[in-house]
Amino acid sequence: MTQNAHKIGLALKKLRIDKGLSQVDVAKRAGIGRSTLVHLESGADVRVSKVLAVAKILGVEIEPVSEPSIITRRKQARFQNAFRVRALQSAHRRIALDLLQGAPSMAKAIIEARRMVDVWERNETCSPFYIKRWKEVLRGSAREVGKALSQLDTKWELALFQNTPFGSLIARKSELRTA
Repeated sequence: MTQNAHKIGLALKKLRIDKGLSQVDVAKRAGIGRSTLVHLESGADVRVSKVLAVAKILGVEIEPVSEPSIITRRKQARFQNAFRVRALQSAHRRIALDLLQGAPSMAKAIIEARRMVDVWERNETCSPFYIKRWKEVLRGSAREVGKALSQLDTKWELALFQNTPFGSLIARKSELRTA
């Protein structure tokens, strides 16, 4: 028994009683058996066509609403992932721009990012592949890091942004925008 079926059954039963109709009368007029109506009113799952027939006799309309299909849920998940990827790309482009423009706060951000990669390496919490690639990106001055970050090809960019050492910086900038 679903919660929705139970709510619908109780609502239809209340309507029937309020209208002074018997189960036999409603079942007969709806073209269903009395036992089906008993099941419906108790919240058991019955065919939608039977529910709609009873609702019509009682003078109400019920519009079936289906849950999103697996295809719809997959499309939603793909959309959410694409949105997340675009947000990560945008955040890293802003970081690259700040680095290239020599923003004073970015020196600390590079130090923090390098420390994060060192933690990943020491604790083996990230693939050696990502660690090696991030070390290459984070090598040199702020301008060099900004240039390397802005010139990542799409093959590397999406993979690296999944595990970014700039996560805390991105989170702080996000908090500032929403405040």
